[in-house]
Amino acid sequence: MRAALPAPRFDPLLLDGLAEGYAGDTGAREHAEGLRFDGVDLTGADLTAASFSECVLDGVVLERAQLRAASLVESRLERLDVPGLSAPRSRWRSIELASSRLGSAELYESTFEQVRITDCKLGYVNLRGATLRDVLFERCTIDELDLGGATGSRVAFTDCDVRSLELPGARIQDLDLRGAELHVLGGLDGLRGVALTELQLSLMLPLFAEHFGVRILG
Repeated sequence: MRAALPAPRFDPLLLDGLAEGYAGDTGAREHAEGLRFDGVDLTGADLTAASFSECVLDGVVLERAQLRAASLVESRLERLDVPGLSAPRSRWRSIELASSRLGSAELYESTFEQVRITDCKLGYVNLRGATLRDVLFERCTIDELDLGGATGSRVAFTDCDVRSLELPGARIQDLDLRGAELHVLGGLDGLRGVALTELQLSLMLPLFAEHFGVRILG
């Protein structure tokens, strides 16, 4: 039986009675609230510092869209297929991201609070310097997740495959990696307080030995 560990906490996401949203309802520094964007084409859109509150983005096309410093609050994003998501220094609070494919995601120095990412295929995810509180990855495949310098608490993985995880300088309290199949791990200084299974730990022994200059003999 797994030892008790504080799990990510989420408030219910209620998104009923939304009006239909159109491309013209959003833009740089514009605020969209209570809208459902179904298959809206936002290719190349400048959404710098745009905000979405109590919205659903379903199948929205965000190729080459610029979401720097954007704010997403109490919203659901689903069925996105984005080769490259550019959203550094953005804010995500009470967000569900589901059934989506992101080739790369530039999210460095962003803030994630109560974010649930489910059934997604992710390429390179750059969360360097981000603040993460109550974040859960469920049934996701991730090629490379960079959490270098990230801070926060209660981040967990369930039934995930992570090809490469980078943690240099990370300070995340209650980071639960027990539900992640890890292939490559970098930045061992960021492992303080991380939860691992006995099997994960045994597989990482050669990595630990190399890092600390320990010779394993016999």
